[in-house]
Amino acid sequence: MIKSVVLGAKQVNINFRRSTLVFWLTSLSIFSYVTVLFPVHGINAETNSIEFTKQSSKRLSAQQLHDRAIKKRQGGDYEGAIADYTELIRLEPTNAKAYNDRATAKKEIASERKFGDFQAKITDLKGALADNNEAIRLELQNASFYSSRAETKQKMNDFNGSLADYKEAMRLEPSNDDFYRNRAALFVAISDYQAALADYDEAIRLKPRGFNYFVRAIFKEDLIKQQFRETPEFKDSVVDDYTKCIQTADKSYDKHILIGCYNALATFNIDEIQDYDGALAILNEAIRLNSKDSSLYASRAFAKIETRDYRGALADANEAISLDHKFVRAYISLGRAKSYLRDNQGALADYDRAYPLFDKWALNNLARISYYQGLAQSSLGNEQKALEDFDRARFDYEWNLRSRGGSRRDREYYADVLQRPKKAPVEQIKSPTLSYQSGNANSRVGNYRQAIADYSEAIRLKPDFADAFNNRGNAKYNLEDKQGAISDYSEAIRLKPDSINAFNNRGNAKSDLGDKEGAIADYNEAIRIKPNYADAYNGRGNAKSALGDQQGPIADFNEAIRISPDHYKAYNNRGNARSALGDKQGAIADFNEAIRLNSNFLQVYKNRSNSKKYLGDEQGAIADRIEFIQQGVSSKNEKVAISDYDELMRLDPSNKSKYYSGRARIKLKLEDYQGAISDYNEVIRAEPNNADSYSSRAFAKLRISNYQGAIDDCTQAIRISQGYENYDYYYIRGDAKLELKDYQGAIDDYNQVVINGRAYGASFYKNRPYTPHTRRGDAKMRLKNYQGALDDYTRAIQSFPDVKDFLKFRDLAQKALDEMRK
Repeated sequence: MIKSVVLGAKQVNINFRRSTLVFWLTSLSIFSYVTVLFPVHGINAETNSIEFTKQSSKRLSAQQLHDRAIKKRQGGDYEGAIADYTELIRLEPTNAKAYNDRATAKKEIASERKFGDFQAKITDLKGALADNNEAIRLELQNASFYSSRAETKQKMNDFNGSLADYKEAMRLEPSNDDFYRNRAALFVAISDYQAALADYDEAIRLKPRGFNYFVRAIFKEDLIKQQFRETPEFKDSVVDDYTKCIQTADKSYDKHILIGCYNALATFNIDEIQDYDGALAILNEAIRLNSKDSSLYASRAFAKIETRDYRGALADANEAISLDHKFVRAYISLGRAKSYLRDNQGALADYDRAYPLFDKWALNNLARISYYQGLAQSSLGNEQKALEDFDRARFDYEWNLRSRGGSRRDREYYADVLQRPKKAPVEQIKSPTLSYQSGNANSRVGNYRQAIADYSEAIRLKPDFADAFNNRGNAKYNLEDKQGAISDYSEAIRLKPDSINAFNNRGNAKSDLGDKEGAIADYNEAIRIKPNYADAYNGRGNAKSALGDQQGPIADFNEAIRISPDHYKAYNNRGNARSALGDKQGAIADFNEAIRLNSNFLQVYKNRSNSKKYLGDEQGAIADRIEFIQQGVSSKNEKVAISDYDELMRLDPSNKSKYYSGRARIKLKLEDYQGAISDYNEVIRAEPNNADSYSSRAFAKLRISNYQGAIDDCTQAIRISQGYENYDYYYIRGDAKLELKDYQGAIDDYNQVVINGRAYGASFYKNRPYTPHTRRGDAKMRLKNYQGALDDYTRAIQSFPDVKDFLKFRDLAQKALDEMRK
């Protein structure tokens, strides 16, 4: 999981691995010391005026050096800062603070060293340690100096020495929460997680401020990711810490921490809890507070993808890129959204842009990019490329795991990683986690059979993988294999007895199979483990309703709504329960709230329509019925969709042209071209300036060989759409002219589609893929312009190298050209 936190004006991408956590926490604590005021030494009243002037000038010069050194450090000019601190020490040899700050600058240089440049790094740290020692010699009672030396010793792997210095710092300042928080980072480095948690707890006890809650939440989340702590209670404690961070952060001083906390909480909801609606609510509030943070838009794009709001995700990813054009996660989200919108070529272009930009904090971004590239290639039918990308994703993923000990890797290191062979040995690419993630990805897009295969592979590699059993159960459930789902849920529960999701899911499956009592027992167990589990109350309410319990379900739905006020399904179900009791007005109120929370929830429109009809509100009932059909028609199979459009025309005759257009599109898919033409005739009669309807009718006419009719319709569409992108109109007309042997006319139209070598528009002829280049090449061949045809076929091959027909066309053009030259 990648999260973003903004510090000052600099954005830092954080990969919450153990080593990264150590570096980030210690570097933050070091930075805090920079702002300590420069000490002003006293002036001897007996000094004569000349000496006073010299001393004053000297002190002013020292202050200027100190201020300039801070600015240089903030700007990353650590060498320049060290030079200023050295000059400051020359002016004031007993200035302990200058020694300590110079030590910090040297540590920062060490952190910036290239991976593998160990000797230079050790030299930097030895210099920092010498400065720490001198600062302490000059001021033995300065607790912050001991803490700074402790950090230096930690970087040199002198953990015992580091612990001793922290102990002395705490003796001198027992109420300083920074020391406990910094020592916690040391305990994380040596894997003493219990001691680390105790120190984070103490830091919060001493000062319950936003930043302390924030870093404890990060630490706990890291334990979850490493599978040390995965109980629901521990996950709840992470949410509690992020929530307290938001509540206690000083909105003026800690605004960046506050925004980072919103982002982290939202991402935790996405990755660990799968509460995507909750994540969206959190991110909306964060963006309201700071609309210029690219990481927030990138995270919201991810959440919108999970809720299938792909166009919304597209907008957010583009906004993130406009704010930070090098933000790799934004390009990944942009590519994913495009893939879901079937623009896989555009997605691949975005992944290509992301690849050289991956942030040095997160090697697993490489795995993500490769994996999504594989999905896009697979969707385009390029299976061999997809397999290579998936192999690379596995390799990158395993490499990421092997590099957990490192905390900072520069771009040259990753550049070297990028040169690795794409194919990794089989024994190196097996990963239960990657197979599990692949299953999750396939489930999200509805590829449940492939998801089952992925989860099965994860289980084969890790037989005690409880979450894989649970998610395989979900995939089986979606394929209507309810009994198989129950078997998997039961195994997940055996391996992980506190798995509330498995209990809840098994309850759902049992309920669907008619075992309402068994379902209630599972919901009860989920609620016992997690009393504030809204979904379990909602499921139990449904089961009780099916058993004829009239009041019990309403109590459960009330509790689900109390726990989760935006639980639209609970509102819908409570509406049904109220309706069954005769409270139609109360039911409608619940249905209204469900629609307010999720206007895309189809069933609620049907339910509200029934209640309105019962109360005599015929118009309201019809309006809801129309909404129900309109929203659902796109997800129906074609024949059912046509029936739905027929009903829409009957219910809403004033919008018939819109429904004719929708029905015509379905008929095109069914290859009922004559029926499509008939419907488009009705649309054009009602909307004579609808250019798309003319071009779509032209497409249908082209299919039934009415080429002149297709040309006439495209010409009309082009006339109407002057000034707008109308590539398809020229493309279809070019195809029609080609069939009528008007080759030059066809070329002229294809020239409108191929601009600066790039082809626009999309067309399929006789169910075989062609491009504007190949169609123009065909026309040029007929005119014996073999060189031009060869150029066009070559360009088509560059775009689609795996289409064998294009290779044949090129060979024919080359052969004809060679014959002509003889």
